[in-house]
Amino acid sequence: MGTLVGNALGWRAAFASLSAAALAAGLLLTPRLPCPIAPAGTNNHTGRKPLLRTASVTVGPALIVFLVTAHFAEYTYVRPFLEEHTGLTPAAIALLLLVHGVFGLLGNVAAGALAARRARVSPTTGISTTIVLLALSAPSSASRRQHRLVRPGLRRAVGGPRSGSGS
Repeated sequence: MGTLVGNALGWRAAFASLSAAALAAGLLLTPRLPCPIAPAGTNNHTGRKPLLRTASVTVGPALIVFLVTAHFAEYTYVRPFLEEHTGLTPAAIALLLLVHGVFGLLGNVAAGALAARRARVSPTTGISTTIVLLALSAPSSASRRQHRLVRPGLRRAVGGPRSGSGS
C-alpha cells in the first residue's frame, strides 16, 4: 500500500500516512494491554505492574520493532533494484510489492496458528524452512541462464516492457 500511495502522492505522503496509522494503532492498543495476573495467595493489588514494565515482556515488542523495521527497510532497496534490473514499470513493481506484502501477511497468520498449537516446534520449523529455501535459491552457474529465461515472462505477466531492451 505504501508503494501505491508513494506512486500517487509521493514518498512523503506515504511515510506520513503510515506514521499516523502506526501512532493511532499504538495509542489505541496501549491502554488495552492487560496487567499480569497476581500469583495465587497474594493480594490482587500487590505485585501487579503493567506488562510493558516487565523485562521479559518488553524484550519481545522491542525485537518485533527491529524485525518489522528491517522488513520494511527491504522495500527501500528492492524497488530501485527491480526498476533498474528488470525494466518493470513503477505500477508493476507496486503490484509485485503488494502481492509480496499479502503473502507476508498470510505467512504471519499461518506461523501464528502453528505457534499457537505447537509453540516449541514452530521456531525450529521456521528456521529449518528458511535454511532449506535459502539453500535452494543459492546462486549457481545455471542461475544467470534461468534469470534470462524468467525475466521476459515476468515482464509480460505484470505488464512491463516486452522487448529485451533496458536489462
